[in-house]
Amino acid sequence: MTDKNNYLTKDIGEATALIATGQNMIKIEKTAGICWFTFENEEKCKNLSDQYWFGQLSIEARNYKDILDRLKNRIFSI
Repeated sequence: MTDKNNYLTKDIGEATALIATGQNMIKIEKTAGICWFTFENEEKCKNLSDQYWFGQLSIEARNYKDILDRLKNRIFSI
């Protein structure tokens, strides 16, 4: 069972941004063809997610790309 203080997203871009801002990803689960990314600290992740979706989150582009590539590799290995 998922801890209620965890944050879940199925958006790889959002997950990438959360990792790039230092959030701890706990796991990736694939359910019915959908990958769910689970993070610690729901409150902090919700705040960062809002910033991401409203274009207010600044992160280093190269770091974002590297993390995105690693996440894709992990997904395709599941």
